[in-house]
Amino acid sequence: MTRKEKKLYEQMRQYQPPDVEAEKYFEMQKKAQEEIAKEKILPRLHLFERIWIQAEYLSIWFWITEGILLVAGIVLTQTADKESYITFGYVLSPLLAMIGFPAILKSFSNGVGELEQSCRYNLREIFGMRILLTGVTEAVVLVIVLEIGELKEGSMMESVLKVFVPFLFSTAIYFWIIRHVSTKAVYSILAGAAVMLCIGCMQLKTFCEMHPELLWIQKENVLFLAFLGALFLTVIGARQYLQFIGKKKKGWDELWNFN
Repeated sequence: MTRKEKKLYEQMRQYQPPDVEAEKYFEMQKKAQEEIAKEKILPRLHLFERIWIQAEYLSIWFWITEGILLVAGIVLTQTADKESYITFGYVLSPLLAMIGFPAILKSFSNGVGELEQSCRYNLREIFGMRILLTGVTEAVVLVIVLEIGELKEGSMMESVLKVFVPFLFSTAIYFWIIRHVSTKAVYSILAGAAVMLCIGCMQLKTFCEMHPELLWIQKENVLFLAFLGALFLTVIGARQYLQFIGKKKKGWDELWNFN
């Protein structure tokens, strides 16, 4: 810092703004809100139009990865037996759930949060639309692959629950991570969590196969419990999402603007 800059800095620190009467301040604030309410600067778009705009801003690698997984899943359903591709989906569903989070968080990594705040949508709305877009895309990939596989054999409900339960569980964990880690290390932590969850799913399946005597519950009851688990995890994931969007923490209030 030059001598001139230091002098200017000291002068700015010593400056005392004039006192503002609370009554006048609230009166001006009320008038400003009334003027804003009279006319919208930009017309409001429908949710689908807003999501479509956000789709154009997501990384091309997100769409390429989703496309590769979709094609690979379809090929696997046609070349492998049912047990193999269900196991494949069961073990790798945590990885699929993680793919969308880097696309959601790239505003932080690229340092463009303030730029997005000054644009048409506030940052809170941008995050909400991207979460919705990536989540629906990943769910559609799973459903398409499972539906094509079930054209040959098996129960669609059973397959969906076997894959969606770990998918929803992983999503809830990833939301918890991005709520509590706000540095660039979040990407490494997400990747590590995805790997650990995949390994955990694989170990759980192996354990159940080695100890069939533990699976004493009837198949119908297992499906019912899996359905309840999927419903519970959906609620947990939605709660994590709402906590992320409405997060209150030191320094976080400045993250979202007030549009």
